[in-house]
Amino acid sequence: MNQTIKPYVACLAAALFSFYNLLSFSVFDALSTDMIAELHFTTSQMGLFSSAFLFSNGISLIAVGVLLDRYSLRKIALVLMVVAIIATYGLAHSSTFSACVFFRILQGFASAGSLLVATRTAVQWFPKRKAFVIGVIMAIALSGGIVGDNIANIIALDWRNMLTLNVFIGIIFISLMYVFLHENDCTNTHDELFELKKISRCLCDIKLILLGGYVGLMNFPVFILAGLWANNYLVNHFQLLSAQANFSASLIFLGVIVGGPIFGYLSDKVLSRKSVMLLGSLACLVSVGLLILFNYLTFRGINIIFFSLGVFSSTQIIAYAVVADMYPFVVLSLATAVVSLFENVLGGFGQSAFGFLLHFHGSFPGHYMAAMLLFPLAFLICFFIITRFNLNSFNC
Repeated sequence: MNQTIKPYVACLAAALFSFYNLLSFSVFDALSTDMIAELHFTTSQMGLFSSAFLFSNGISLIAVGVLLDRYSLRKIALVLMVVAIIATYGLAHSSTFSACVFFRILQGFASAGSLLVATRTAVQWFPKRKAFVIGVIMAIALSGGIVGDNIANIIALDWRNMLTLNVFIGIIFISLMYVFLHENDCTNTHDELFELKKISRCLCDIKLILLGGYVGLMNFPVFILAGLWANNYLVNHFQLLSAQANFSASLIFLGVIVGGPIFGYLSDKVLSRKSVMLLGSLACLVSVGLLILFNYLTFRGINIIFFSLGVFSSTQIIAYAVVADMYPFVVLSLATAVVSLFENVLGGFGQSAFGFLLHFHGSFPGHYMAAMLLFPLAFLICFFIITRFNLNSFNC
């Protein structure tokens, strides 16, 4: 393959892996109502089912990160993609809550490598423009969230047939990954003497924990709304049609797609990474405040707020560039995995907590208000994390 285009094609192939996992994650925002009706799930069970993806993802990240630091990125990515396809097929044919949770856990395990593969590929091929390239890869990947939120309505499939279609999409993607996902041999310096103490030191590194907290909390709009509860919230609280609610939810992903490369470029060339991250947390706080304070928003107003939440929450992508700045390449996947671990734990907690609050306050008129208060709390914590701690150096 032409060496000029090889880096771009490799990054695109890595983005397909993340695209597929975001599609598998977000499609249940559109399918959750059908699943609840057919399988008789409660909102608490639906929240647990969806958060199982994130908890499993988080638990698997450290192991996948260590493997990526030591072995072939390409081979590991292909194996994980096979597992993701098998899990989606099994979920499409499940009929009990326990079976659904099992295959959702398997999906979460398979997706554990998607962000790590994307980050490592970007740093391998574009070390001097990593924030921008990571932002572009994430923008492509997050378009899977838009597809997941809208495709079920566009082609009018039930949840089982939608997941079956997802299997065929996965087969096409893994074929493209097999052909085009390449590694930069110049950076493949695998550490054969990898020690367990490196894992423990990274797990205990306060800066990685704080970065994971920032990313997880800033991702609440994606995890909680775009990933699961937006349809339920908008249909019942603002009386939107289901198709309108799915469109609004997809605007969060669109906002991240737009904001990621822009803020990545700004943090590489113009502003400090810290300034961009502070801007994101404050702007998200303002946006969600408007959503909570005004109970009678128009469809256009909701769309503007959801899009702005996506744009400004995309500053969380900068955290991965901070990790790449701080850590040597030989442990980059492990360090990224630690950040993603705390991100996914918080995401799973957010989805479960939102569902629990809806279930607990279900008989009260303001039950959505109680659940939505999770967002301003999260963004305030993000602002505190970035203002309080110096993230420009590391001790590991």
